[in-house]
Amino acid sequence: MAAEREARERDWMLRAGLTEAEIAESIHAAWWFVFLQELAVLYKRKGWDAAEELSAARNDGC
Repeated sequence: MAAEREARERDWMLRAGLTEAEIAESIHAAWWFVFLQELAVLYKRKGWDAAEELSAARNDGC
């Protein structure tokens, strides 16, 4: 099912005029967005301030 959905989305993006590089960039950005959302949920469950922790990591060059 997921493969079919991804194929439909890729086809839609190609028909919309995006290049393969733009599609790959879009997928990469979406993956990071979802990953960071999930990380924030885990931090919240542990009682940690995700925003503070992620900000500190970003300032440390991570």
